[in-house]
Amino acid sequence: MPRKDGQPLREATLPLPATRVPLKAPHARYRLTMPTPAVNVLWAQEIHPPEGQEPIEWLLITTLPIPAFADAQQIVLWYPFRWRIERFHYTVKTGGCYGERLQWERFAR
Repeated sequence: MPRKDGQPLREATLPLPATRVPLKAPHARYRLTMPTPAVNVLWAQEIHPPEGQEPIEWLLITTLPIPAFADAQQIVLWYPFRWRIERFHYTVKTGGCYGERLQWERFAR
């Protein structure tokens, strides 16, 4: 596990059960015309957390396939990077790079 504020780097043992869950359309009238998408749900819950530490418990929802344990491991390893990716997109959209504004400077863009 990556280090967090006030917590040292640590190893965690997590069983990784996963299943595929179909999603229903929000209203009955759409259920006839919309396809039923499905997502994969992965539950990562720490078995023996260190003394005095909260156990890790993540419910991860993804469209990535999880046919094998190695795939589940990869998804869990990617999860901590989510915050960096979100911060990057926030910076691009809120003026850090003026990304959206630059797209519309010229008609050709």
